[in-house]
Amino acid sequence: ASLNYSFPYPINTNVTYEGIYSPDEPYYDAKSPVTVPHILYKETLRHAIRFDRSTFVLPRPISAMMIQLQFSQTLVRDNGQVKTTPAAYGQSSNAIDSAQNVITLNLSQDLWHNNVNVSFKAQYDLDGAYAIIPGFKYTHGNHWIFDIYGVMLGGEEQRPGRFGSMDWADEVFGRVTYQF
Repeated sequence: ASLNYSFPYPINTNVTYEGIYSPDEPYYDAKSPVTVPHILYKETLRHAIRFDRSTFVLPRPISAMMIQLQFSQTLVRDNGQVKTTPAAYGQSSNAIDSAQNVITLNLSQDLWHNNVNVSFKAQYDLDGAYAIIPGFKYTHGNHWIFDIYGVMLGGEEQRPGRFGSMDWADEVFGRVTYQF
């Protein structure tokens, strides 16, 4: 399901709600022996609400800054009775929570006649983990694009599939693209 509503002046904000419900999402039973995996089917709801606002933040930009704030949540029904792991992660994963909550802030600003884009994305898992992704993109003419991005992951939450378990994956990378 996806619902959108645009609030007019003076708020000038778009609100988007998206959700997906699965009545029988597969999970491994974490208590079953490794040699005999037992699949459990749990009701799972994933949903998010996002607020988008385009506004002028810097004194003389040509383009407005895009500001996005999102709250997303994954709910697994009756998860407290049996320890389960998402089937996608395999049996070696730790048990999942009945609810996982993440807050995301995304900022994007075009500069210098829209040839430069500066972006910043921060995600915080309310269980105590984070992801920070700054970025810089320069477009030269109609063909050349130069990107530099970083990824910083960490926090207290160390279970597989969560930001804190991937603190070894911090990196800065660049890319040069030529388009025909």
